[in-house]
Amino acid sequence: MSNWSDQEIAAAREALEETELPSRPQGLLEAFKAQSAFAPDLAVAADAIGRDMALSAAVLRAANHNLSGYQGKIASVREAVMLLGFGGLRELVAEQFLDAPLAVMGSPAHEIRLRAQICARVCELLAALLPQRAGAMLSGHLPSVAPDVAHTLGLLHDAGAMLMTRRFRDYAALCDEHVHSDGAELLAAERSRYGFDHTLAGWLAWRDWGLPKALCRAVAAHHDGVRFLRPDQPASERTVAALQGILSLALRLAGQTSDAQWREQGPALLVALHLTPSEWSVLNDQIARAGALDPAEVE
Repeated sequence: MSNWSDQEIAAAREALEETELPSRPQGLLEAFKAQSAFAPDLAVAADAIGRDMALSAAVLRAANHNLSGYQGKIASVREAVMLLGFGGLRELVAEQFLDAPLAVMGSPAHEIRLRAQICARVCELLAALLPQRAGAMLSGHLPSVAPDVAHTLGLLHDAGAMLMTRRFRDYAALCDEHVHSDGAELLAAERSRYGFDHTLAGWLAWRDWGLPKALCRAVAAHHDGVRFLRPDQPASERTVAALQGILSLALRLAGQTSDAQWREQGPALLVALHLTPSEWSVLNDQIARAGALDPAEVE
């Protein structure tokens, strides 16, 4: 977790207390149709839900609430759907139809959702490809990450920005002002204007949804790609490091990391993962050929 002050945490919680993630209409319709079909299929429903930020968050929150008191946490939308079953899904999707504000096409919320979907696809592919190429995973120093868990991380890593967009009308303009800045400058501007930043908002949301601590810590550090990737990495933080490594690479591949930030953190990130320049180039080609970067594939 970042070194947030109690004042920042209190400000974030107060500002976001009644703020909800917006769903996209098509995501709601797909999920509703999947769980209302003559021969419903939970896997089809999970795929439909996994393409929508708000539905994924709601399903994970509901599933982890049902597991209250258990030490294990659910990080996969597919696992959450299987736990809830069709009865729980019907109730949840109906609530989203009635209550959730929608991410209108072309709005800042829609743009954040689109970027998140692309990032999720890239994270999922990287989780499958890196164990074959990254020396840190081949050697067992860093654990592999299940592709569906990586998808969750990519889809919801910027939930804090989505929440800020819903809460503050001028947030999108602030982001535009810092579109070519590194992450640290944007976070500083957010703290100056609102009293907290979007990584804190996201961390609070993830924690409240009951998601695993490793995922919460990775999303809190998604603008600091090498925070947990150190040669002396303690075993207790290696899962966070693997998650952060996948997310940081995905953000670069998806064009969501500024050149300035990549110049500062990219070389150290590749060294920490034991990825050579040639292996990094091959990964770039594989992701591009898979169509993961095409916005048309996620709409």
